[in-house]
Amino acid sequence: MKVLLIVIFIYTGLFAGDKLQKKGDYVLDKQHNMMWQDTEDNIRMLVSHIDSSKYCSALRVGGHTNWRVPSVDEYSYIIDKSRKDEIMINRVFRYILQDDYWASDRTWRNFGRWGYYIYFKSGSAYYENRTYPKYIRCVRDMK
Repeated sequence: MKVLLIVIFIYTGLFAGDKLQKKGDYVLDKQHNMMWQDTEDNIRMLVSHIDSSKYCSALRVGGHTNWRVPSVDEYSYIIDKSRKDEIMINRVFRYILQDDYWASDRTWRNFGRWGYYIYFKSGSAYYENRTYPKYIRCVRDMK
């Protein structure tokens, strides 16, 4: 009986505790009540910061159309810093690159012409000119 309880405890800690779940072309974040895009476009589409908003607004995934560009803070929900020598995104995502993904945040530098992005190799935020092409991963609120 003790062995069974230990197995249940370990299973619950390893699997049930993860708040991210893959569902077709998206990942559900039940803790933050969000849905993340997880399609081939996440590793193929390079867009400017300005076009990233247009892309997310036009996106239709899982029957939903109210997608947007995530903030730097929201990206932190899917960063997995325990992956020291790999890509720093949660393992539940299928379409991933060790590259730059636009965030919605802008910086005051150069009169707002710079935007923030997440570099998934380090899991950190950086900024660059908003005209440069980067990848995009859209998010939506599940309210």
